Amino acid sequence: MSDNNFKIGICGHFNSGEPCCGQMIKTHGIYDALIRTYGDNNIIISSTTNWFKNPLKLLKECFCLSRKCKNIIILPANNGVKVLGPLFVLLKVVYKFRLHYVVVGGWLPDLLNSHPCLSFFLNKVDYIYVETKDMKNKLENINVFKNVKVMPNFKETIILHEADIITNLKFPFKFCTFSRVMEEKGIGIAIEAILDLNSNFKYCTLDIYGAIEPQYSEKFAQILRCDYPGITYRGVVDTTESINTLKNYDALLFPTFYDGEGFAGTILDAFGAALPVIASNWKYNSELIKNGENGFLFKPRDVKDLEDKLIQFINFEDKYKLKLNCLNQSKNYLPSKAIKILTDNII
Repeated sequence: MSDNNFKIGICGHFNSGEPCCGQMIKTHGIYDALIRTYGDNNIIISSTTNWFKNPLKLLKECFCLSRKCKNIIILPANNGVKVLGPLFVLLKVVYKFRLHYVVVGGWLPDLLNSHPCLSFFLNKVDYIYVETKDMKNKLENINVFKNVKVMPNFKETIILHEADIITNLKFPFKFCTFSRVMEEKGIGIAIEAILDLNSNFKYCTLDIYGAIEPQYSEKFAQILRCDYPGITYRGVVDTTESINTLKNYDALLFPTFYDGEGFAGTILDAFGAALPVIASNWKYNSELIKNGENGFLFKPRDVKDLEDKLIQFINFEDKYKLKLNCLNQSKNYLPSKAIKILTDNII
């Protein structure tokens, strides 16, 4: 039986350095928000980082969390949930803790369609927290899930003040990307669209931010060697500087076609900086971005449609309204508001 020494145990992708991916950022964000609510004396953690190098160590830590905690929160990736989901469901039978599964990204419905036996175990989880309403609906249509809650993505950041919104928008229009630099995030599509616009005398610039994925590094290096006018790679920005960096741009481009996309953190960053988002109509983006309200949506992988939406944005008369709508929407994703959906279910 459980000793119940701690209120909460968290099993997720922790890292001692700067969080460098969506799963790690979400894990640290959940941890930090819960520390502010319950204090660090009530929380213990187990890291899944590089677990395959020492799986027995992770297994021992899972048993330790199960024995000591009243609540356990897991944040596995799509491969990890196949192991950690069933493992903690079985441990829950013995140790009687409450099990919370925080989903990172939008891949879970597809995974359950291809691994239906996993639905049996996830139905035994007390609560599953997904990032969008559409994902909740998809899960509830799979094996009739009854334990799904919507907890939007959030990020600990200081959002822009309304008085600091920059409105002197004119040529050259300044666009940026702010995500991992990889094929599936549509970096090549963004570059191609900007170059096409510039060839038609609508001069724009595109600054690219983010860590370069190893499998895309050579292709991206070839692009940079072409020294295209207006296309610049700006490196990686510290998370504490994201708002100050983004506020100087006119809009963020997010042409993703990444299979695991959920509520992308780059949208959080953009909204907090009062930055409209011009994004692909991919996965759950349409739940967050509305045409003419806080950005524009274009057909995935369609460079021409992205160009059309860029022109539509350039010609949009009330860009200040777009920016203000983004800033107001960002207030829905503050940690203190989002985390309450989880803490309301913690015993």
